[in-house]
Amino acid sequence: MTRNLFTTGATLALTALAASLSVTGTASADIDDVMVTGPTDNSQCDIDTGCLIRTTLVGANKLAPVEFLVDGTVIGSATPTPVPFSTNAQASFAWHPPEYRSYTVGIRQSGSLSTILYNVHKPGTCAWLPSGSGTGSAGTGSFGSGSAGTGSAGTGSSNTGSGGTGSC
Repeated sequence: MTRNLFTTGATLALTALAASLSVTGTASADIDDVMVTGPTDNSQCDIDTGCLIRTTLVGANKLAPVEFLVDGTVIGSATPTPVPFSTNAQASFAWHPPEYRSYTVGIRQSGSLSTILYNVHKPGTCAWLPSGSGTGSAGTGSFGSGSAGTGSAGTGSSNTGSGGTGSC
């Protein structure tokens, strides 16, 4: 009798877990990219002419309102528009940075957040923008092996990668 109660209880618990997973579903909005450009095609973003923060969106809620953030503060919002001949949507917002420096620029939509680091620099000067990524392993090794209970505790690299690229 105990075995049957345990089996029944386990079956009910697994059924409840499966039901909750099917109700949760997947994320309904995805921010495909975040970019900062000049206010017009082929123009540079700077404090005099301003900038345009742009994003491409995909997913079921791609037309939901988007918030634009600079250094963690919401500076505006927009409703995305469908991209012709595509399943994507886009949104943009005009921004006038107050000084030449690096900014964290972000897009938030339906619980998703994506950010980039953008360097606003004086026209005609070199710009160095980080574009690399870093990965590494936590390390491997053995502890407590070898003679008299000694060995290496583990070695490896942590967060190594390329620093980025620059251009003038």
